[in-house]
Amino acid sequence: MFLGDILIANGFVTKEDVAAALERQQKAGGALGDNLIALGRLTEARLKQALELAPTEPRDLRETGLSEQFLVNLILKFMSVK
Repeated sequence: MFLGDILIANGFVTKEDVAAALERQQKAGGALGDNLIALGRLTEARLKQALELAPTEPRDLRETGLSEQFLVNLILKFMSVK
């Protein structure tokens, strides 16, 4: 999940806010959150809150919640597709 999606889903910013920040990001560089703050569309406190809501990346198979058998079946299915 992308930061912009998290911010929109939680009502911190709008799609238009993210679009404006992405446009600014292409010109000025920097992170999306920093650009939203620079445009006055987001506060640092809200950005920090959104970052805490972001899911963490799984470190191993157990953390994904997927079974080994499911992954084996998925790999076999992928191998059979041309």
